[in-house]
Amino acid sequence: MNVKRTNYWIIAIILILAITLAVNYSDSLNIKKVLNSFKQGCDKFNDISQKEQCLANQNIENNDSLSCQTINTQLWRDWCYTEIGIKLDDTNICSKIEDSKSAHSCYTDIAINRKSIELCELIKDDDYWNDACYNQLSILSPENPKCDLIIDNKTKDECYNKVSIETDNMDMCSKVKDWELKDKCMFEIGISTLNTENCLKVTNDVKRQNCISEIAYRMLDYEICDFIGDRMIHTVCKMNIAKEKKEPEMCDEISVPMLKNVCEEYMLQES
Repeated sequence: MNVKRTNYWIIAIILILAITLAVNYSDSLNIKKVLNSFKQGCDKFNDISQKEQCLANQNIENNDSLSCQTINTQLWRDWCYTEIGIKLDDTNICSKIEDSKSAHSCYTDIAINRKSIELCELIKDDDYWNDACYNQLSILSPENPKCDLIIDNKTKDECYNKVSIETDNMDMCSKVKDWELKDKCMFEIGISTLNTENCLKVTNDVKRQNCISEIAYRMLDYEICDFIGDRMIHTVCKMNIAKEKKEPEMCDEISVPMLKNVCEEYMLQES
């Protein structure tokens, strides 16, 4: 009896192994069929460029960088390496790209994903991508900006501007060369910090007074309005606070008749 039972177990194990091998073989065949169908799908294109674009798309979909080398057209081969390199966060794949701009684009995207300044340094003799790399990383990590390393003046100004506003850093804001952008920077920081001294550094007269008016409104402080020299902006400043605080008596202090009427009508609607 024990011998028969043992034989049954051996037969059962052999059957299980046979079924497992059959399933794995079937799966292997299915994978090959899928891959072949992909290739056959690209074969429908007569145009070589379209066919190789199709193959590149398939390789990208499957993260198959090894198959990129089978693509004859440099454009699609480089594109294949670029997209897979970025997806897999692999600079070794980027190094296989022949076109320098495409390679730098690959390095830049990975540098941004990793927040790695060191990878920006791999970009040589290409001011555009080098600047783009330092600019994006400075914005992503404003506590450790690299705006000073940017060569293009416009890009450098934009970097200083964005980092300054993000960190309320007036010293960095002062590095902006373009005066309109510098005014915008100081205006934003003035309002963000609720500091009228920062507003006073804005060179454009209207923007400077609007900056003070906005702080007065946010703090609901009539006295701050008195720092405004322009009669109209000064009046609007006090009127907006009166409306917010629902203090109709303040309308009497408005010297501009039209605005005084607006203030009084608003208060009547709110009462």
